[in-house]
Amino acid sequence: LFTSHDRAMRRFTSEFKKKELVKYIPSDDKLNHLECARQLVEKIGKDNLLYHAGTFWIWNGTIWDKYPEESLGLIIHDMTKSFRPTDGTIQSIIGMTRREVFMAGHEFNGPSNSLNCKNGKLTLKNGEWILTPHCREDFNTMILPVEYDPTAKAPRWERFLDEVQYRDWE
Repeated sequence: LFTSHDRAMRRFTSEFKKKELVKYIPSDDKLNHLECARQLVEKIGKDNLLYHAGTFWIWNGTIWDKYPEESLGLIIHDMTKSFRPTDGTIQSIIGMTRREVFMAGHEFNGPSNSLNCKNGKLTLKNGEWILTPHCREDFNTMILPVEYDPTAKAPRWERFLDEVQYRDWE
């Protein structure tokens, strides 16, 4: 059984592998690990990949998601297959990639007055909920599996509140 996270990661890896990858081949026809790492970061996007606390994280358009090293390894293998890379070569390039996108002292899950929904970032400002596009720079790693609808009604919830709240009966 695959979770929705697994499916999203497989889809991202598959879509990424379909992109045209520029191969760096120096004049001596030897694979340059650092240059491969830099090309990998460039293709994913410098602002879309980071390494923090022993984990790669990738921006998926709504949240920052853990990205398994095995998936990076598949992309690297595809980039370098004409060199017949060994596991050591792939691990070396992953190590170089870590150094390229490392963020020390980084904190995830931005402002505490906001949360992510499927259709955007919901922020409480001056007692009002405001829906704005998802924001990469907030570094949110969580999302509610619902869309925010300001016109939605919750009759059961309202009835519950009526039942449990103290009313000043005049």
